[in-house]
Amino acid sequence: MSASLLLAETRTLLRARRTKLSAGLLLYAVIAVPFLLARPPAEVVSAVARWFPSRDPAFALFLFVWFDLGLNKLAALIGVVLAGGIVLDAEAQRMLPIYLAKPITRARYFLTRLGAAAIVFSLLFGGAALAGLLLFPSQVPGFRAPVFLAASALHLLGALSAVVLSGAMAVWVRLRLGAMLSSLVLLFTLIGTAFLGFYAPAWAPALTLNPFSQGVSVLAHIDTLRPADVARPAAILLSMHAAVVALGALRVRRLEV
Repeated sequence: MSASLLLAETRTLLRARRTKLSAGLLLYAVIAVPFLLARPPAEVVSAVARWFPSRDPAFALFLFVWFDLGLNKLAALIGVVLAGGIVLDAEAQRMLPIYLAKPITRARYFLTRLGAAAIVFSLLFGGAALAGLLLFPSQVPGFRAPVFLAASALHLLGALSAVVLSGAMAVWVRLRLGAMLSSLVLLFTLIGTAFLGFYAPAWAPALTLNPFSQGVSVLAHIDTLRPADVARPAAILLSMHAAVVALGALRVRRLEV
């Protein structure tokens, strides 16, 4: 992967309208979450207290709302928007032969574009977490910055699967609309079951390979969070991302033949 090409692709994507729109949606989520917590339904408060045992149910409720309502759905949409057209858009614009003449292989081009999308995605969601770190202490009773940052970092790593899966789907399906729709269906299925292990603990082992489940696993350790509670799911997530990227690169290499 060329560092100069990666930097150029990242700058181009940062200036894109879709990136600015994504930033606006995330900023809206940061501002909206405290309002969603203003008067939560009693049954929701009771359910969250059962699912996420903590000495501070209000903070547990905040984390649940922040990740489930505030970020997960946006992660799927933004991931598809940033990475759903990798290689395909360059082919449609007849620009791919120009890129490949540099010289650069299709696989290297795929990895560069995917890397740029992952960097921009991380900047967007990392920026949202930092914005929340400024706003939430005054809006959320019992806010705990260290737990919030650890949970946000792990969630970001899990949410990156939206970029990785969308990029891989783009080169496997080979039809832009079909790839994006397939990515959305898969991602929303994963998101819909992300908290299933909390609702029904018997299902937890089956969700080991759900990146969004791993991304919110910190919520099981709100009061007793240790480095291992972040490191273990992070290692699983990195392994899954590497496997999906490798499958995407393998597909692109086969297209070169």
